[in-house]
Amino acid sequence: MKKGVGIIVVLYHYFMMVACVVSGFSVSRVLAADLPEKARNAMYSGAVLHGTDWLVYSTAVRSLWGGIHEQGWQVRVMSGRGRYRYEGEGSAEGISYQADKTVVEAMAGYQLVSRPFFMKLYAGPHMEIHTVAPADPVKPDQGRKIGAKVQFEGWMDLDRNNNFVSLDASFSTLESSYLVNAKVGMQPFGKTQIGLEAEFSRDIYADKKSVGVFATYRITDKSVLSVTVGGSQDNNQKERGFYSRLKYDVKF
Repeated sequence: MKKGVGIIVVLYHYFMMVACVVSGFSVSRVLAADLPEKARNAMYSGAVLHGTDWLVYSTAVRSLWGGIHEQGWQVRVMSGRGRYRYEGEGSAEGISYQADKTVVEAMAGYQLVSRPFFMKLYAGPHMEIHTVAPADPVKPDQGRKIGAKVQFEGWMDLDRNNNFVSLDASFSTLESSYLVNAKVGMQPFGKTQIGLEAEFSRDIYADKKSVGVFATYRITDKSVLSVTVGGSQDNNQKERGFYSRLKYDVKF
């Protein structure tokens, strides 16, 4: 039964990613003439792969007043489903564990715009559900846990040629987990941006560092597809592996 529910949740997130792509084309091309110039909503869907660990997710952002890129208050909701594995410690040493993870967030925040800077700060409740098999007698966060999360997103345009640097960081009270992501990018031609990405994250199960290259392609004025590939290292599990991210953004 649990396996069936897990498959349904994963299919839901893949469906949301496909729906974003479809809506991106329909909203940005077919209905562009009927939409206001300033989009107030944004949807982000994607998938992240760290070695054998993976996560699929969907995020929706709504600007309460004004456009999505204008200064003001915003609300943000996110849900994700993934799977990871780890090696036991202490009395569980030598045992390999596999876990399913569900994440739900609902946050409110403020976007400050002072060109060339864009900065957002969100805060709100953060829930995770970990289902570990076999049951781990050492790790304390199995089952449902609810905490608080803060998230910062920063962006700076370096010039008028769409070259940029960005920094995203988040912290959750659940096991004091954090994530930091930094990018530097340039637009050498057309609608394509390329650049370097570094990411650091830590929770009770993993201490990951990833470095890679990314490319984004602006499909329409309101939709962007991005791909990241690189290498990842987990200091807790003493493993190295492949890192990749696929993300689709649409604004309407």
